[in-house]
Amino acid sequence: ELTVIDRWLLAKLARTADRATRSFESCEYNGALQAVEQFFWHDLCDNYIEIAKKRLYADEGGSEPERRGAQYALYNALLAALKMFSPVVPHITEELFSLYFAEREGIESIHISDWPVAPDEWRDDAAEEAGELALAVIEGMRKLKSESKVSVATPLGTLRIATTQAVWDLVSPLAQDLAAVSNADGVEHVAWNGEGSPGEGFVETENAGIRVAAEIKETE
Repeated sequence: ELTVIDRWLLAKLARTADRATRSFESCEYNGALQAVEQFFWHDLCDNYIEIAKKRLYADEGGSEPERRGAQYALYNALLAALKMFSPVVPHITEELFSLYFAEREGIESIHISDWPVAPDEWRDDAAEEAGELALAVIEGMRKLKSESKVSVATPLGTLRIATTQAVWDLVSPLAQDLAAVSNADGVEHVAWNGEGSPGEGFVETENAGIRVAAEIKETE
């Protein structure tokens, strides 16, 4: 059972594989490396793993189908990233592949495995758009905590998201993931048309049409 953020990751992976393939075929090796590094560090490590890590453990509130969906997305993203890195860093990718993927894939070397080609079902413009909006909310939440001089793990009350109804309709399916990554009690929509201020305590995000606010909880 893939959630929206799982489908966002796979859609980003599909675009990255397309770009890396074109760059390698054109002998633009730096462009290929930049694409894979952006996906690996920004999309996968900085964001997806932080968002999905609680779902990866069914005993922390996630259902078994949701855990399996996160495992599927993470496995395919890691495997594809290794393959795309392998022409540039052949030895470490071979070692990691042999340790974690070779037996399951039935191939003894990453360098004789198939190059990543994304299936059509991974190409999902709607999930990409929703995921990027969710990242703007997360960026705003991190900014809120930074301005309050607390760690990103500090618990919050309800995370309030000020935006239009159209944007909220895209973001709301990710409410559970947003609450988990924010360590918030929940998520709620504050209707706002993007003009003026949505209220006291809201911080700007990288998306001009989204602002966030939340109460910082006291910690011992």
